[in-house]
Amino acid sequence: MDDLKKKTIISTLSLFFQSGYSAFLGLVANLVLTILLSPAIFGIYIATLSIISIFNYFSDIGMAASLIQKKEIDRNDERTVFTVQQLLIITLVIIGFTLTKSIQNFYRLPSQGILLYHALLIGFFLSSLKTLPSIILERKIQFQKIVLVQIIENTCFYLTVIILAILGWGLNSFSLAVIIRSIIGVITIYIISPWKPGVAFSFPSFKKLVSFGLPFQTTSLLALVKDDLITLYLGKVLGFQFLGYIGW
Repeated sequence: MDDLKKKTIISTLSLFFQSGYSAFLGLVANLVLTILLSPAIFGIYIATLSIISIFNYFSDIGMAASLIQKKEIDRNDERTVFTVQQLLIITLVIIGFTLTKSIQNFYRLPSQGILLYHALLIGFFLSSLKTLPSIILERKIQFQKIVLVQIIENTCFYLTVIILAILGWGLNSFSLAVIIRSIIGVITIYIISPWKPGVAFSFPSFKKLVSFGLPFQTTSLLALVKDDLITLYLGKVLGFQFLGYIGW
């Protein structure tokens, strides 16, 4: 009981620290980037990020949340979640690449904007590989380790963006930073929480996890509409420059 209490306190403090650190880092980085980059660049980044957020919503049918809540899990549960999620992710990434031309025409994205969109799709896939190691840490109430990964990711991301922006990379600063953040995040989480990926499917496990987890997923639908769909609408109606001002 004392060990559980200790883990809970450490995890809670870690989450508070992560929130404060991320807010401070984001504020400082954005202040610097507002000098180096135009509002239109920010607008393109915000819009393409919202597109990926929509893909992300459909990549999870609540199985991850269900796996965290389940009293006991076995290798079959883990592999089933991993297999189903990767099938969904790969399908969505293929759809994402297929829609490139339509998105480019709809938003009149420049070539650098398309490069960013593709970088975010790759980052989307790489980030999905962190799901199972993260779930294992959450089940052990070791949020401080998840926080450490997030801090490393965010620090590398903002440092890369700032350095490349200073060098005159413009929108491509975000593209390379997204890839670097994703690769570092995957490597770090597997060092901290080793997990051997495996492909398998158990229908009883799938059925139980989905029946419990799907309601969790539907609750985030409102946030999807309120945040990402409205952002995409504003990007189309107002243009990237105005969206960049709003995002600032």
